[in-house]
Amino acid sequence: MVTKREAPGADDADTAVTTSELGLVLLVGAAVVLAAIVAARVAHGIGLPGLLLFLGLGLALGEAGVGVRFDDAGLAEALGLSALVLILAEGGLTTSWARARAAAPAALSLATVGVVVSVLVVVAAARWLLGLGWREALLLGAVLAPTDAAAVFSVLRKLPLPPGWPACWRGSPGSTTRRRCSR
Repeated sequence: MVTKREAPGADDADTAVTTSELGLVLLVGAAVVLAAIVAARVAHGIGLPGLLLFLGLGLALGEAGVGVRFDDAGLAEALGLSALVLILAEGGLTTSWARARAAAPAALSLATVGVVVSVLVVVAAARWLLGLGWREALLLGAVLAPTDAAAVFSVLRKLPLPPGWPACWRGSPGSTTRRRCSR
């Protein structure tokens, strides 16, 4: 049996974007970028983590808010990985190597103990407050534990802490305790 092959781009007519639609997409994209910039400035001014306002902005623009529908998992992964690269690059460029080296032992201990404690707290809360099974609670704990250092450090960046602390907190992915970092 011979199958008929379509020419490359034959189905592009269904997904083609007109000039007016492209203008609207660019206008909405620019408005979202401007809203993110304003949210970052507001967050910095009132001392809230920028991540919190970005989450709120995402909820306001999503299906539950304005109604923007986004169901492209590939694009979401690409955007998330790009954002991760930028976050890691910013952290690496703004961290002093001398401070990072001095704070490494304490940061590593906070990273291991802090993550374990974070996972256990989330597991306990998910198990007894939400009624999840052990498997789901462990999954939720494992997903949420590594993310708390970014939020904690963005808040701690604004507090008057001893000089060795920021490098220590930045180095640990589960740093929710106030353990003194060694220099």
